[in-house]
Amino acid sequence: MVDNVFVFLTQDTSKSKKNLRQIIENAFEGAARQTVLRKIVPIVVAQGLAEQEVKDHLEYGEGITQFKDDLIYMQNNFAGIGLWHLPLTQENEAPKDEVAEMPAAEDATAEKAVVAKDAEEKKAAQQADVDTLRKALKEIYQISGEFAFLGGTIEPYANSLCEYACPNRWRFRITFNILVALAVIYALLALRNCRLREFYQRRFTYFAGFGFVTALIFAITLVCDPYWRQRVAYVLIGILLLIILAYGLSRLKKTMQAKLP
Repeated sequence: MVDNVFVFLTQDTSKSKKNLRQIIENAFEGAARQTVLRKIVPIVVAQGLAEQEVKDHLEYGEGITQFKDDLIYMQNNFAGIGLWHLPLTQENEAPKDEVAEMPAAEDATAEKAVVAKDAEEKKAAQQADVDTLRKALKEIYQISGEFAFLGGTIEPYANSLCEYACPNRWRFRITFNILVALAVIYALLALRNCRLREFYQRRFTYFAGFGFVTALIFAITLVCDPYWRQRVAYVLIGILLLIILAYGLSRLKKTMQAKLP
């Protein structure tokens, strides 16, 4: 009855994430344990990522960071990872209350300069966190994952495409469903209406373009939609079976037709 459970972890994620898994393993067994684990979304603090990355590099070496370790662990043990606050959507603005409450004295200019400097430093730190987060997400969830078989050439373009498609995945789903529904309705009507079949033959280019757009949206959904990306193998197997079935029915129809005199 519950889709997901969000759990806030302490700052020391190296221990808290393992403790969380241990608690679930002690409370559930068998298939129930797996079900619960796949519903848990640990929430970690996503502030100071760039600063922590520098510290981790100095202590453990290049390429080894606690945040990347958290991403890998969450991906393989839970339903994913949540970020608080989300750096990609934070507003980089100076605190308006501090500026409004400053006294109208001779040192007001100096205090404004201090506030402006603090705001710039905060903005730079947030931007550094954003860059660190983007790099880690692409490295863990994309370069080493679904895009590996496509090669390094298409990966940068796929990343940019998914940055738009993933947040708008419901629009792609709805558009694809509408296009498929229109195609099915037209096909059913064409079975009983000769004019529709003739129109299809005369305007085949339009239908080919319609099919190309539908296939393109379908491909983007498979690559960028997290729900369907986990089911790519099943979808491809289903498509292959449909092709085999269509070919078999076509051959059967030809064999049943009477030979021309």
